[in-house]
Amino acid sequence: MIFAKIKKMLSMSPKKTVILVLFSLFIPGLLVAGDFKVFPSYALSAKGDDDQWHQVVGFRKNKTLISTKAGIIEGKAWVRPQAKKSINDQFVEVISVTDEIKDNNIVMEVRLKSSVPLGQPFAAIIYKVEEGNWKAAKCSQMPNLTGKEQVVRLRFNKKGVPAKGWTLHFFHGGMELFDPTSKKLKDATPPQAFYLQLARHIGAVGEGDANPAPFFMPIKKPATELLPEGDDPVVIKTKVRIGRSGKVEESSFVDEVSPGLGKHLTATIDEWLFFPRIKQGKLVEQAVVIPIKLR
Repeated sequence: MIFAKIKKMLSMSPKKTVILVLFSLFIPGLLVAGDFKVFPSYALSAKGDDDQWHQVVGFRKNKTLISTKAGIIEGKAWVRPQAKKSINDQFVEVISVTDEIKDNNIVMEVRLKSSVPLGQPFAAIIYKVEEGNWKAAKCSQMPNLTGKEQVVRLRFNKKGVPAKGWTLHFFHGGMELFDPTSKKLKDATPPQAFYLQLARHIGAVGEGDANPAPFFMPIKKPATELLPEGDDPVVIKTKVRIGRSGKVEESSFVDEVSPGLGKHLTATIDEWLFFPRIKQGKLVEQAVVIPIKLR
């Protein structure tokens, strides 16, 4: 699982890399891409051969796929849902659902539209187990989502599933896709959105290299009295050390800055978030010099 990889990489102590790079950035404000939402959802898990619970990341040929230290392997049939808050910027809009019982299965025909094309999604129904005050899940494989309106057929084993009261959910990898019609959606904070995007970024780079890149760089406009007199452009070169977590570990100004302006800028520089430098698949620290255009 990519999030586990991030945790492992952040726990490593590779040799510190400090290289001064001049960022050609004159982009104050929010650099968060996408429409990230926080919403109530479920994390699905199933047992492996070690009899331990592992995250379900897919479903293929009537078998759950779980993420373990040995890699992605088939899990056992029983799927356990756990309520949680999810963060995503990808969703599936369900337009209509019809369902019927065929043999020992619940067969659904779902008209839907995904926000982006997605390969190897899967669906799940979550239901309350009648003989206990807890929930279970059944999964179904489904065709790739195209980003356009389409009709998909889903098939769930109906054993133990009540006739009413179950809910339908869609997943990509181990993450639930949100329903844009839900009234329970809330905007994600920049740090929440950042760690989701960082996971995707690390997965895309793999064992390769990547230079640091800005994600969230708010700059509050300073009061006029904090700036030099006149109308000349004001550009403050700021040296920041980007840690392996993507946070600013240390900052300073290349040229002399008044105490008042320095205090004003430092307050927001501490909030900045970057995709850290990746060298041969490992996250490493790097110092960069960023020009901040104030006028």
